[in-house]
Order: sequence, then structure tokens, then C-alpha cells
Amino acid sequence: MQGILIYTAAGDSEGTMGGLVRQGEAGRIEKIIQRALQDAMWCGADPICIESPGQGTGNSNLAACHNCCLLPETSCEQGNRFLDRALLVGLPEDRTKGFFYRLLAQKKAP
Repeated sequence: MQGILIYTAAGDSEGTMGGLVRQGEAGRIEKIIQRALQDAMWCGADPICIESPGQGTGNSNLAACHNCCLLPETSCEQGNRFLDRALLVGLPEDRTKGFFYRLLAQKKAP
């Protein structure tokens, strides 16, 4: 089972940062997630990033270079370890290996 928690600190109905709550409504959040996955298909450090046999602390990151690990969230309980972009979006030569292959194969978000 997986899940995504989107938390807003403000008590009003609109949330913070210009209506974050509204961005989570059905029809909007799906497009945001699909665009994020499409963006993850390429990294500025490719092909080195996507083809890496291991990098980071204890070589615990596969297709997730230093650029990919610069996440805005600093409270990852795994310390941004065990990341693998290819696990999500597949390899450039075989996207079918990615967990979200079917979602990415659908119509691209505008």
C-alpha cells in the first residue's frame, strides 16, 4: 500500500502557498503527478544518473544522482536513501520496466 500526504499548515480552507488545498482536488492533482513523473524521465546528469550502479551513502541510490536527491523536503526518514528514478519511470531504452509505465503511456498532461 502506498500513499502521499499533502499537508498544509494554515487553518483556512485554501491552505498555504496560494491555494494548495485546491491543487489537491480531483482533476488537478492527477495532472500534477503525471507532469512530475514526465519530468522525472530526464535528468540533467543523464545518462550517468540513469545508468549508475550505485551512488550516495553506501551506494544506496541507483538512478538518483546528486541533482535528483536535492529534494525540498528535509525530513525524509530514510535520509533520501534508496532512491531510484528508473524504478518509477523505467529506463530510456525500456520504459515498460517503470512502475508508472501505464500512467506515463496515457495521454500526456498539458
